[in-house]
Amino acid sequence: MSEENQIRLAYSPALAKRELSRAYLANVHAQSKRVIRFAGILANPEPVMDKYSPAFLRAESAAWCTYPSAGRRYWLTVRSRLDQLERQVRITTTAPLTLSSKSGQIPITIENRLDQEVKVGVKLDVQGRRLALESAEPVRIKGNRTVTVRVPARAYANGPVLVTARLTTARGQEFGEPVELHVRATNYGILGMVIAGGVAALLFLAAGVRIWRKRRAAGTGAPANGGSASAADAASPAPSDEKVGG
Repeated sequence: MSEENQIRLAYSPALAKRELSRAYLANVHAQSKRVIRFAGILANPEPVMDKYSPAFLRAESAAWCTYPSAGRRYWLTVRSRLDQLERQVRITTTAPLTLSSKSGQIPITIENRLDQEVKVGVKLDVQGRRLALESAEPVRIKGNRTVTVRVPARAYANGPVLVTARLTTARGQEFGEPVELHVRATNYGILGMVIAGGVAALLFLAAGVRIWRKRRAAGTGAPANGGSASAADAASPAPSDEKVGG
């Protein structure tokens, strides 16, 4: 084909500016991986994949180059629905927790509001060295149920500890929003018993001392003042009525 017969396609700078950006396409790709990760916890992932796979393909459509505002609205809707989907499986434990001995368990409550069973794990990151947590095995949670996972813990020092909890897939991939848990290690199980026993012993000893003093005072008490004066009078000679003559 000669150069005269070739048709050169024109691509104006204005059209180039309206192309879907690399950052946008990277975001779409990241969110598609997010859906695949979430589907990994589901007993039946097909309905979720059938719903979101076409949505991501549509989000990458070149038609949004002509209608960028509509494209942004569509993408925000997809993101919002994905956020809502992930929140259906979440950690609900938020209240402060107390570990009252050197070893114990940290309860983590997980809620599944989906209509199908899920299999999830829990990852706990501890701030500092006061507390050590063991890993927990993934658990299965039926649809519309709540399960409490008890994670073995060991305290090495007393005081507050910040623990960040995340849900994971059975393969250890994190999903959903992390939850901060405030745990207080008091070691009260042993230390509290020692303190309580010491206080009880001191109270018992103090009561015994008071009783002993009262009994001693009752058995060897000093005589009354009136009795002492009468004895002195009896020992003194009576005064004489005779007058001494001169």
